[in-house]
Amino acid sequence: MTTRRSRFSAGTCLLVLTACSSGRAPTDAVVLGRDPGMPTGAAAVVDRTDGLRRWPDDRIDITAAAIEGDSLRLSVQYGGGCAEHRIALVFGDTWMESYPVQVSALLSHDANGDNCRALFTGRIAFSLVPLRDAYRRAYRTDSGAVAFTLRPSTTRLVYRF
Repeated sequence: MTTRRSRFSAGTCLLVLTACSSGRAPTDAVVLGRDPGMPTGAAAVVDRTDGLRRWPDDRIDITAAAIEGDSLRLSVQYGGGCAEHRIALVFGDTWMESYPVQVSALLSHDANGDNCRALFTGRIAFSLVPLRDAYRRAYRTDSGAVAFTLRPSTTRLVYRF
């Protein structure tokens, strides 16, 4: 399997690299409190696949996942109750050539050191437009499909546009 590096505009790289280098979730991450409802956020596409390792990875369970149009809708569970939690959807920018093309994906969870034991269940929606736009720039086409396994789960999803 070969890999292909995508190219990003300078504006996109600067925004995303700033978020990665700080070790924190991006400013468009979804912030969850006691009643998350269905907040929305945008996916981020980071500069390198190993950049995913820099994102917070506190425990979070994905109980359901579905792609609807240009949105990824998730049901999640996590422990806490004493602090705000941040959740971000992050993709690497290295395309793994297969059919469909594959990309690394991470549901980043920052619990802010919350060790409380309440169990929270919530629904979150993320825009997949940044992933679609990165694919379009890399392959110079308007349509396509991208497969990803959303870590920390083993759920494999295919986004078609």
